[in-house]
Amino acid sequence: MPSAPANSKRSRDVLLTLKEHGPLSAQVITKMITPPMRLVSVKKSLAILREKGFVRRWSLNGESSGLAFFEIRQEPLNRGVVAEALSCPPHELIKPFYRRQDLIHHQRVEYWIFLIRGLFPDAEIVRESQLSRHETAGEILLLGFSDYKVHPDFLVIFPAIARKEITSVAVEIERTRKSNDRSTRKLSNYTSCTRVDGVIYACEGSRLADTVSHLWDAVLTTKAARIRHYGDYSEPLDSLISSSDERISLKARYLAAPLSRM
Repeated sequence: MPSAPANSKRSRDVLLTLKEHGPLSAQVITKMITPPMRLVSVKKSLAILREKGFVRRWSLNGESSGLAFFEIRQEPLNRGVVAEALSCPPHELIKPFYRRQDLIHHQRVEYWIFLIRGLFPDAEIVRESQLSRHETAGEILLLGFSDYKVHPDFLVIFPAIARKEITSVAVEIERTRKSNDRSTRKLSNYTSCTRVDGVIYACEGSRLADTVSHLWDAVLTTKAARIRHYGDYSEPLDSLISSSDERISLKARYLAAPLSRM
């Protein structure tokens, strides 16, 4: 049975970070947590939370050593005690089940969500697991109307400003190269089977980014007349434009640490 929550604000901050983004490694918790916290302190808090039965440790290779991920325990009794400590309903702590081989991808998706929220706090983030239950996301991706369903890693919905309608951007986190046919099919579906205003491909390594860019330039900009103007703005993701038209450098402000190190 889990014990009463520890009276530690920093342990509570760790739990809040896991509530929003977990499972995560200690290294990435250190990048996300506010106020900042040293890695050794994060690991100490995680050890205390594990001992009390609030947090579960996943090892990527199934052993006690190696890269480890942490999440709030999902047993109803444990979730109830953590919910009391965080003053939130227990159902807000429920997480999808992740296979070990999916943990790295999940963490990188969550890190990108964290970065984009830092840039655009007014934007709404809809994760892949939430798309089918989100009415606006379903309308943007035409989930109920198209046989070719597109599920990005997450969807960013910017609020309407003045007389402008909402703007939506799909985000794909690419760690490994897919076949050209598979990548082309997905890009084509974005252009002809959704209403998204843009797509961001966050690629691990320049070779993968070059491949996606080549497929876009060579195939899609000549096939999809509806979105032919997309090709006019195809460029490496060094910056985004905020609602006030101020250019914000992602690389300079947030991407000092390569995703490959996470």
